[in-house]
Amino acid sequence: MYTINLCSALSTPFVRFSTTIGEQRVSDMNMQNASTRFEVIEAFHRFFLDVDTRDWSHLRDVLTDEVTADYTELWGGEVKPQTKDTLVESWRHTLSGFQATQHLLGNEIVSLDGETALLRAYFQARHALPNERGSHLWTVGGRYTARLVHRERGWLLNELTLHFSWADGNLNLFELATQRTQTHISAS
Repeated sequence: MYTINLCSALSTPFVRFSTTIGEQRVSDMNMQNASTRFEVIEAFHRFFLDVDTRDWSHLRDVLTDEVTADYTELWGGEVKPQTKDTLVESWRHTLSGFQATQHLLGNEIVSLDGETALLRAYFQARHALPNERGSHLWTVGGRYTARLVHRERGWLLNELTLHFSWADGNLNLFELATQRTQTHISAS
């Protein structure tokens, strides 16, 4: 049996379809699923907002104790799990040297499996640092695949893989940002 409910919220009508399977309404199951997907996407966005705002202590709170971050398609090297403190410190060391970073995310697709979520999304990451050796911007684009796990304090990032597609601008900004961070640490 299908039920159609016409609802009104702030004078914007919408239609909600529902049916019953056993004792549970399908619309209720879909709403719970949608709510969980929203929580996963929000945790993913919060992670990158913390990176861009340099909120290193809060960034630690959205990570599992051990994290795997795979940037080998961009930088090479090898992938290995590391503590969240080690990972956050390495990002702090590099990213603090930029004047600004901005991670734009979109087209998130979430697959749920119990207390684990797999999220895939497009991204563009802009890195800004005025300098005398070229463009002040470096932008990289591609896709992220992330695995999040649900814990008592919410959805936490456990694995992150960058799938590189393109880049534009001054790749030397990473070296300049690292040097700038070193200078600030030495002066402190």
